[in-house]
Amino acid sequence: MRRGLSLALKRWLPDADFEFVLTSADFIFPKPHKELFVSAANSAHLSPSVCWYCGDSPFADIKGALDAGMHAVLLDKTADREIQLCRDEKQREFLKVNNWSALKKYLH
Repeated sequence: MRRGLSLALKRWLPDADFEFVLTSADFIFPKPHKELFVSAANSAHLSPSVCWYCGDSPFADIKGALDAGMHAVLLDKTADREIQLCRDEKQREFLKVNNWSALKKYLH
C-alpha cells in the first residue's frame, strides 16, 4: 500500500518533495487513534505540535490529528467559503478548506 500511494503522489504532484509517505496500513492502530498520528510525527523526528494533517473526514482525520496535538485541515469541497477557522466539539481549532489552493494561499 505504501508503495502504491507513493507512486500516485509522484504522478499527481511531480514537483512535490515528500521525505516519506505513511498510510494507516503501516500501523497497528486505525484512524482516528491518536497513536497513529503520533507515530507518523515520530517517524519524521518531529513533535506532533509542528505537524499539519490534512484529510476529508471530520472523525477519522480531524479528530485523530487534534487528539495527537497536530494542526488539522479538513477538505470539504461542498463548503461555501474557500477557507474558514472551525472548532470541534471540544472547542479545538482546525481549518476547513474547499480546495487545496486555498490552503496553499493561507500558508504563504
